[in-house]
Amino acid sequence: MKTIRIIPPLSLIFGHMFRRLPIFLLILPAFGLPLQAQQLPFWKQTELSMKKVTGNVYACETEVSNGQYLIFLNWLQANDTALYRDCLPDSNQWFLVGASFLINSYHRQVKYDSYPVVNISKQAAMAYCKWLTRQYMQAEGRLYKNVVYRLPKDDEEWALAALGTQPEGARYPWGNESTHEINGQYRCNFNRLTQKPVDSVLSKVNNGTYLEVTRIKTGAVVLCPVKSYMPNSIGLYNLSGNVAEMLALPSRTKGGSWNSEWKFMAITALDEYEGTPVPSPYIGFRVFMEVMP
Repeated sequence: MKTIRIIPPLSLIFGHMFRRLPIFLLILPAFGLPLQAQQLPFWKQTELSMKKVTGNVYACETEVSNGQYLIFLNWLQANDTALYRDCLPDSNQWFLVGASFLINSYHRQVKYDSYPVVNISKQAAMAYCKWLTRQYMQAEGRLYKNVVYRLPKDDEEWALAALGTQPEGARYPWGNESTHEINGQYRCNFNRLTQKPVDSVLSKVNNGTYLEVTRIKTGAVVLCPVKSYMPNSIGLYNLSGNVAEMLALPSRTKGGSWNSEWKFMAITALDEYEGTPVPSPYIGFRVFMEVMP
C-alpha cells in the first residue's frame, strides 16, 4: 500500500509533515519482536512488549517511538482533530538545542521511526496512554481483562523498573559498572563530553535501521533507537540516557537524556529536568501498564 504524506497547516507546526498509515490496520513493524509477532495489531504488539515490574505493574520494554506515536496521531486526525493539533510534536524545539538539522527530518522520515518521540507535551503523552488503554480494552483476544496504560506514578515505581531483579542499591540499570566498558563500548546514551577523561570522538547520528543495537562503540551524537544498548535484567532498554522519561508527577522525569552528564545515569540520581517545560528535545516517555481487578 502506498504511503501518503500529509502536511498540517503551517499555523499548527512549522516545517512539519507526518506520514499517513492505514487507520484500520493499526499495525507497525515491531522493533525487536520475533518475526511472527511483527504483523500483529498494535495493541497486541504493545501487550507483548510489557515486562513485569512488580505485582500488577508492568513497563514497556522501550520508550515510545516516533513510529508508535505516529499511529496515535493518524487516529486522532481521523477522529479528534482538536486533540490532534494539541498532540503534534513541536519541531521548532530543535532550534533551542543547536540541532536544527533534525527539524525537517526527525518526526518526518521513516528512518527515525524507531527513535523515541520527543518535543511533545505531557498532556500529549497522557492522551497517548488513554488512547492506548481504549484501543486495548476494545480488542478481542486480549490477555488481560482490564488494564490502564499510564506514565510511571513516581520515582519509586520508575526505580523499581530500572532496578529489575538486581539487589537494592545497584547504581545503574545494568549494575554497578561504569557507563562504559574497558574496551570503550558504552552502556547508555549520554553526553560523552562530560565524562572524565573526555571522549572527543564524535560519531554520526544512527541512521535509524530496524536492527537491534546491542552495543555502540562511540555512542550517538544526539538520540539513538529505542532498542539500543543492552536491556536491564527484566528486558527494559534505555532507562539511563537517550530521553528523560516523564513521570505522572508534575514537571518530573527520570533517567537523564542524551545531553545529560554521566552522573544523571544513576537510578537514584536527581531529576536534572525537574521543572523543565515540555515540549523538549530531551524528554520523552515510557508507558507503564497496570492490570486492574
